[in-house]
Amino acid sequence: ILAGASKKQLDCLTEYAENLGLAFQIKDDLLDIEGDAEKIGKPVGSDIKNEKLTYPALFGLEKSREKARQAAEKAREALRCFDRKADFLRALVDFVINRDF
Repeated sequence: ILAGASKKQLDCLTEYAENLGLAFQIKDDLLDIEGDAEKIGKPVGSDIKNEKLTYPALFGLEKSREKARQAAEKAREALRCFDRKADFLRALVDFVINRDF
C-alpha cells in the first residue's frame, strides 16, 4: 500500500493509524474493567489499582464504548482512499474493536 502512495493516500493512512491506535487503547482500557483476567493476561482492575488515567475513568463506560466505536469508524473511513488492497486494514479495525483479550 505504501509503495507509490500519493500524498493524499499517506494522509489517509496517518488518519487510519491514529484512529486505530485510539480505538485499541480505549478497548484496552475497557477490557481492564470488563475483561476476563485469563484472556487479557493481567488482573482485571489493574489500571485502577495502579492509578492509571484511563478513558473509563474520565468518561465512564458507555461514553468510552462510544468513543471506541467512533474511532474505529473514523479509521474505516480513512481507508476511503484505497480499494480492496486495504481490506486487511479494514479487517484489523474489526479485530481491534471486537477483541476480548
